[in-house]
Amino acid sequence: AAWRCFRLAGLREWLTGSWSGDDTDEVAAPGIFAMTLDFNYHNTWAMSEVLACDELGQRTATLELLVDLLTELVALRNYHSAMAVLCALQSHAVSRLKKTFKMTCSRTRRALAEAQECLDIERNFACLRKSTYKGDRPMIPYIGLALGDLTSTREVFKSSYDSTAAEAHVPFHSVSVQARIVAHMKSLQCRSYGFQVTMDFLRVRGRCPLLS
Repeated sequence: AAWRCFRLAGLREWLTGSWSGDDTDEVAAPGIFAMTLDFNYHNTWAMSEVLACDELGQRTATLELLVDLLTELVALRNYHSAMAVLCALQSHAVSRLKKTFKMTCSRTRRALAEAQECLDIERNFACLRKSTYKGDRPMIPYIGLALGDLTSTREVFKSSYDSTAAEAHVPFHSVSVQARIVAHMKSLQCRSYGFQVTMDFLRVRGRCPLLS
């Protein structure tokens, strides 16, 4: 589903910035709107799976399953869905469950730390940024990263460009950065996204709508 949504985003969507602001325009940016809905759905699903458990043992088992899922999504380079799950695990509603996290096995805690390092939210996505922009392998990118970078460069452009000036200065660097980001997103859309099924993937797929 995430791949289908990503393929929907057309060139005009990336360039016009119709996804910026408080709400994404479903008409002007249908692909990015679909990606946003897909992200929010699976983020909410992951949180609900943990919070719906009344018993500590059941909640711990669910948390371990979600970390297994997160690991598989990162391995599949589905950074969009991986970020949805990680954000759920790092939400206040879930992260406050200190006893549940403490009850997870050492393998789960290690896997979660590795996924957090790969997606690297706290360091402005440093590792994820490298994997997304410098990698040439097929992937489903976390478009929040690309949209954030496009928004930043658009703001730099607006603040630097004065169309009323006698000799208007065009910030070509900002334009160049935007062009590279959009070109890379379009190149990813043109690639064939496939993956190798593993036993771990099969083990977690049954309970996870992201993988079904």
